[in-house]
Amino acid sequence: MNLPISIHALNPDLPLKKHTATIHIEAPFSAVDHKCLNILYKAAYEAAEWSSEFYYVKYSDVAKFLGWKRFVMKDIAETLEKLRISKIKWNILSQDNKNDEKWDGIGVTGFISSYFVVEEHNVIRFSISPEIKRLIQNPNIFSYIDLGFQKKLKSKYDLILYEVLMDELTRSYLKSNISRWYSINDLRRLYGLPETSYLEPRDFNKFCIREPLKSINENTNISVEICNTERVKRTIVALQFKVSFKDGDLSIAEVQTSLAFDTDDNMMDKQYIAKDELTQICNSEKIADQIIDYVREKFPGIDHDEMIKENIEYAKKNKELKKIKSFVGYTRSAIENDYAQYFKRVKDIHDSNTNSCPQDENDKYAKVFEYEIRLNRAEKYFSFLPSLIQEQYRNKVLPFVSSEIRETTSARNFLSEHESTFQDEPDEATFLKRISDIFNQ
Repeated sequence: MNLPISIHALNPDLPLKKHTATIHIEAPFSAVDHKCLNILYKAAYEAAEWSSEFYYVKYSDVAKFLGWKRFVMKDIAETLEKLRISKIKWNILSQDNKNDEKWDGIGVTGFISSYFVVEEHNVIRFSISPEIKRLIQNPNIFSYIDLGFQKKLKSKYDLILYEVLMDELTRSYLKSNISRWYSINDLRRLYGLPETSYLEPRDFNKFCIREPLKSINENTNISVEICNTERVKRTIVALQFKVSFKDGDLSIAEVQTSLAFDTDDNMMDKQYIAKDELTQICNSEKIADQIIDYVREKFPGIDHDEMIKENIEYAKKNKELKKIKSFVGYTRSAIENDYAQYFKRVKDIHDSNTNSCPQDENDKYAKVFEYEIRLNRAEKYFSFLPSLIQEQYRNKVLPFVSSEIRETTSARNFLSEHESTFQDEPDEATFLKRISDIFNQ
């Protein structure tokens, strides 16, 4: 068998950029199965060659990220087969609305389509199902999962709940966040529980909620607590979590996914992704470097990788709508002139956050504008409300926040009328609740 000249060890300091739809899955997996899926996913992610047919991972990396002292092939053979043949349901919480139909179109399929154990080189070669590969290579929503923590989480419930809550926190761009509501049925599906398991609420609460939360709080970089519950009679039917990065830990969201004005150094570890795709499109590494250098000089201080990706997507969409003679030339023009207006959108957020309120105004005015920016960036704050009032909340609150609070005069009038409501600088969830209460008076 022909192997690559070198197979690099997985980088323990580089978190896995994992598509949210591959976190929200329903599958009959054990803790080891889930961990191995992440390890193979990470091997493909770090290779950054999504056009490749095969990917490779060393035995030593599998053992390291499983928390094993040594690799034992017979203990992993069953897991590899399950990852190939198990019927996995993807995107079960429908968070990827953009590609919802595509995920539904996949139906149920394994994560890998083949594997081969190269014993003489202590390597596993594998391929990813083509339907899955197309959707995960450029994820539109994702979390950064540090596999260094997964080896400390013993049960599959620990690992699944950690990834689900870490996904919410990463996508919130905040250090602390209130999650959406999770019904008990949501959690049972995410855990892959048979209908006959943990039927008693007290058993489910102990083994599937309390113990996983204890393990997450003791062994990972986040702190989690139950902040709200919904009950039918005395039985809990839905929960809401408060999730926070622990004090002193640098948020992965801050380092890797912030839309704020980052330094170029912070973007270096992501730049190769844009370069790789550009090189494929232009069929020239030199041209790709020229485009990247031009963008970095013309649009300083932003996530250049994200900007290039959005403009490539813009070019691809217009390729189908317009008679474009040269896709390469059109793509280059789109990137260098920012047809997707990524820079403008990020700059508008930045300017609104810093200039919407005069420096000599009371801090509480600036606080309201900060919330407005966050609301426009992420409508996710509505997800923590019970589904019956989410639409009412959107219809009443979002238009007001978007059109009224943005204007300084309106903000002053609003705050003058409801000064006591905001003088304690509430957190985001409290802020939204108070806005809602005002409209429901």
